[in-house]
Amino acid sequence: MMAGLPKMGCFIFGSPLRKGVRAMLSKRIIWWALVLILILGFNTVVWGRTSNDVTIRVAEIGRYHLENQSTLRNGSDLIQIVDVTIFSNSSRKWRFVAIPYSNNPELEWSIDNRAWHGFGSQMGETMITGAKSDWRNYRFYIKVRGVSEGSVNLGYQLLFSE
Repeated sequence: MMAGLPKMGCFIFGSPLRKGVRAMLSKRIIWWALVLILILGFNTVVWGRTSNDVTIRVAEIGRYHLENQSTLRNGSDLIQIVDVTIFSNSSRKWRFVAIPYSNNPELEWSIDNRAWHGFGSQMGETMITGAKSDWRNYRFYIKVRGVSEGSVNLGYQLLFSE
């Protein structure tokens, strides 16, 4: 045997390496390989994607809130002042309808407390019309001509057009 020759080990670029250096290089090579795989993997995912169109549909909302403000007596007539607040997020036209539950010919309504209109049908009378509104306030008046016995019942609806 010849003395002075190094033991045969791992040769990288023609030089012998010891175990610690070999372990360090293998960890570094593995780390760089993982980084390369991740970079190439993300790039293929990003390059492979197409643009997406997102459509958000908000439900159509129509709400109203009624408040009876006061009742005034004008001779033998009773006038009820009614405030309604209407919210609609729809661009469609809406109408606020009052429907009498009984056929009372003495019952009338007005927007300005000057021009009075009778409730002509049991299908209801359109009191207010509009379009998209953010909690807008309206006022109308209900008049009962002469003091009648019993009560007057009205129902209200907010209807959208087609």
